[in-house]
Amino acid sequence: MIHRKRCRYLTYFLFVVAIFWTSTLMNMSKGPSLYIQDAASINTETDILYHDETQLALTTKSQPNLEMFLKMIMKKIDHLEKRIDQLTNQKPPTRGIDFPEAKANKPIEEDPKCKLDGAVLKKDFPHCMEKIKWMGVGWKTHSCYKDSGVDGSFCSFVIYLSEVEKWCPWLTWRPKPQQTVQKSQDIVASVVTNIDGLMSVLQESGKSKNYAWIKSRLHNLWSYWMEAANKLLDKQSDLKNRKQKTILVHLGLLSHKGGGFKIGDLTDKGGPLGELVQWSDLLATLYILGHNLRVTSEQEQLQQYINHHIRVKSPCANGNQLPLDIIYTDITGLKQFKRLTADAYSAFKCKLRVVDSFGTEPAFNHEMFSKTNRMVTQWGRQNLIPQQFFTMFPHTPDNSFMGFVVDLPLRNHSMAKYPKKNQAIVYGKNDRFWKDKSHYLDVIHQFVDLHGTVYIEKGKQAKYLPAYVKNHGLLSPVQLQQLLWQSKVFIGLGFPYEGPAPLEAIASGCVFINPSFNPPHTSLNTMFFKGKPTRREVSSQHSYVADHIGPPHVYTVDIKNDQEIKRAINKALQQSQVCP
Repeated sequence: MIHRKRCRYLTYFLFVVAIFWTSTLMNMSKGPSLYIQDAASINTETDILYHDETQLALTTKSQPNLEMFLKMIMKKIDHLEKRIDQLTNQKPPTRGIDFPEAKANKPIEEDPKCKLDGAVLKKDFPHCMEKIKWMGVGWKTHSCYKDSGVDGSFCSFVIYLSEVEKWCPWLTWRPKPQQTVQKSQDIVASVVTNIDGLMSVLQESGKSKNYAWIKSRLHNLWSYWMEAANKLLDKQSDLKNRKQKTILVHLGLLSHKGGGFKIGDLTDKGGPLGELVQWSDLLATLYILGHNLRVTSEQEQLQQYINHHIRVKSPCANGNQLPLDIIYTDITGLKQFKRLTADAYSAFKCKLRVVDSFGTEPAFNHEMFSKTNRMVTQWGRQNLIPQQFFTMFPHTPDNSFMGFVVDLPLRNHSMAKYPKKNQAIVYGKNDRFWKDKSHYLDVIHQFVDLHGTVYIEKGKQAKYLPAYVKNHGLLSPVQLQQLLWQSKVFIGLGFPYEGPAPLEAIASGCVFINPSFNPPHTSLNTMFFKGKPTRREVSSQHSYVADHIGPPHVYTVDIKNDQEIKRAINKALQQSQVCP
């Protein structure tokens, strides 16, 4: 199979992200007064900086807004479009391509009529001859090559590789097709402030409730998104001169079939919400910036869309068959997309952006390397450019950092209405997270009253929840923030890893007790990370806040060491007021 799309140049600018974050995070020695995570600040009054298509960071300013986030998205998507335009008419990449192994028994006889300029090949088409050699033995592997005019001759190889797959320069004596679509005909993207259009895009499939939680979050934060959008309109004069992108957003993690996790069904039962936070914020951003969105979550929806546009799923497929500029999905959705597009998959690889919370390291991503070095995992071997993976936190320069927004539904209210009490909230909505934590909580209970937000099914009792814990059950965002404002400490149990909740707690003035791991948790020793395409060592429940925020907002402790626990709680309580 020959891969024809050219990805390399789309990702050069992403290295700037890693450089920026490296310099930024190294200057955070004064704790969270400067920066905090991917679109949320420990300070309730923040402005947003940016990195890539949906990468968020915050610096402390005077007003809470999302204006700079929207500005960032606009600039980066426009930059991406320019790169795509350049690559459509120029040269292929020199990396990130899966080259088949061509083993021709004899050299291909060149035709003087189709002679190629060696200087041009070296400069602009470095893989042209390599592809011609492949065609010498591979053109019979699929009938689509013959259907496209390939007959085994040197000229037919060059014509195909120059006019269909763009690996070789266009022969001067061959007529070029006239462009039928002019740039002036592009639809202009306008900022959208009415949420109704976004709600209509989020259409449920059958009786599912995949988008219920996302819709709720969008409604809760919409007034703040609109405030940001209006401020951006006042400052940014060129918002009216942007090309509208057509973007497919496929949330594979919500699928009921095809390997999905049915996460939408678990949102009101204590299920994981971190990834849905990211998806909600991504959808809001793309919609507000005026792009044309199509959202799917079930495999059947995706299949219907693909089958409508891709008639022939062959290695000769043209990427323009899908009328899309960008495809956002997750690892589950990526696997579904690969199955449904079959042999045509490689034509659309450069359109993909994969939301991948913990990231994918290049060694696991590269199929040949991972096989050779026994690094094959369930989620690896995707053979994408590493920067096509977007993470929740900026923990690796290999992937791109996307981020999320910290939900503070009462950000315009005064914390004075909710005075701090001598109490702590335990971080863990699922009863099983509390298993084997009784002694750890007993020590903390000597100093503060403990509160929980654990989901317990009707008619059942919690198995691991200590009797002295006041359990509130699942709370609404407003109720949870009120409880956070009234509490002094937020207690980690060691799981879940790197979620948004500790950042929301810190932003509400709580001190986070962060359990440490010795040895660090990795894919080699921890079941949760097995199969994940990374060997990253996670040294605590929330490595980001431990490394880049720290005291007095975060204390990382060995929860098996009573003295460490007591010292951390004492320090947290002795602080008269920890400003968020």
